[in-house]
Amino acid sequence: MAIISVVEHKRDSARQLKQDGSYLVPAEDSTRYFQVNVDDPATPHSEIYAHADIPKLFEPHPENDSVIVKKVAPKQGDDDESYVIEVQVDYDDEYTGEDPEEPEDNNPLNRPTVIRGGFAEYDQVMVKDIYGNLIRNKAKDFFNPPVTRKGGALRFSMTKNFASLNLALLKAYKNAINSDVFFGQAARTVRIANITFDRNVEQMRVSEEVTTTIVYFSMTFEFELAEESLNDGTWRKVIENKGMRQLISNQLIEIYGKDALKVNEPQYLTENGLYESNPDNVNYCTFDVYRELPFAALGLL
Repeated sequence: MAIISVVEHKRDSARQLKQDGSYLVPAEDSTRYFQVNVDDPATPHSEIYAHADIPKLFEPHPENDSVIVKKVAPKQGDDDESYVIEVQVDYDDEYTGEDPEEPEDNNPLNRPTVIRGGFAEYDQVMVKDIYGNLIRNKAKDFFNPPVTRKGGALRFSMTKNFASLNLALLKAYKNAINSDVFFGQAARTVRIANITFDRNVEQMRVSEEVTTTIVYFSMTFEFELAEESLNDGTWRKVIENKGMRQLISNQLIEIYGKDALKVNEPQYLTENGLYESNPDNVNYCTFDVYRELPFAALGLL
């Protein structure tokens, strides 16, 4: 179904009068007529109304901005087999003493993003205190079981309507972290924990006479912020540099303790992979374990 052409044609129209106090005065009105040629008689009137050459409700007249569109009326032959549809567009200046209100936008694709959020509490293992000091006993060894505190992961969701569903994009973004600043948060600090969606079918009114059916998808993205006290404050993985073997001359060699026996638990290593006998010299390994993608490309904000 397609609209082949839209042509405006002139007709004579009588000038109307209206009551103004005790007098009858000319009313500023106008009517325009359009002939729409289609390739299918079943072309819905909603397509005709949406055409760029058909005036919309409350738009001013192109030659007289004192009157606005108050009615758009497509008319087709009784047999509904006509390839020509006449459209009458009525204008007048009846503002009821106020500026005309904009027509309500009931297009679900134009609705704003809905944002919700909160904290999820859990027991969090603490390797360092809030000042960055390693949490150890007086022998400079770690506690077993480890020290924990109540942690709270900040989660928030954004729900927005989209015209189509891109499953490949959703698969790529699931469990990804932000490569850009998103919602005021620095790069690598926001992770997409989950994505859900619903298919919706809704009737949308495009004019006083015309309604159309619109299909859209409501998508909800669930985000989680990285804990500032964990790792480096981002979703990158930071692990203590420890192991059961050390690297000597590009060979992995077992680590032996002071009793000349193989160690039975991971030992600290230097940045070069050698055994570190001083427990105060702790360094870390950092790994990127999440895919980084620009969250601005999701079009949520």
